[in-house]
Amino acid sequence: MKTLNAMCKTLFVLASCFSIGALAENSFDLDQESEFSQVTGSQLGQNLRANILQRGSQGSIELSQRGNSNQSDISQDGLENEILLVQIGFSNAAIVIQNGDNNSINLLQQGARNELNMLQNGSSNKAELKQYGSHKNLKINQIGHYMSVTVTQR
Repeated sequence: MKTLNAMCKTLFVLASCFSIGALAENSFDLDQESEFSQVTGSQLGQNLRANILQRGSQGSIELSQRGNSNQSDISQDGLENEILLVQIGFSNAAIVIQNGDNNSINLLQQGARNELNMLQNGSSNKAELKQYGSHKNLKINQIGHYMSVTVTQR
């Protein structure tokens, strides 16, 4: 019953944070099976889609989507993982998967038609990823422990 209560509290916070226009057709799907975890986010634009699956404990996801037709698919499983994902522009797509403990992803997509696929599988991994401009593609797999990657695409 504790998980259900935590999930309802999180959904209440999300409902008050998201700004969705009547004709925008934005969507935000959250499946949260975790304890002491949080999801915050905002959507400002049209045809924005976010799908989030959060498991584990004490995870944190912050998502901001601005523009049109951006899509984010986020999966987080483990202890004390963090994701900050910001999309500005149109038709950007991000798939982010975290498995393990104490992983961190900081992602910015700014522009049009950028694609990113990020997998962290292990513990204490860090990723700083930025995509500026248009038609940038990036796929990174961090499998192991204590790895760090920084990528900026212009």
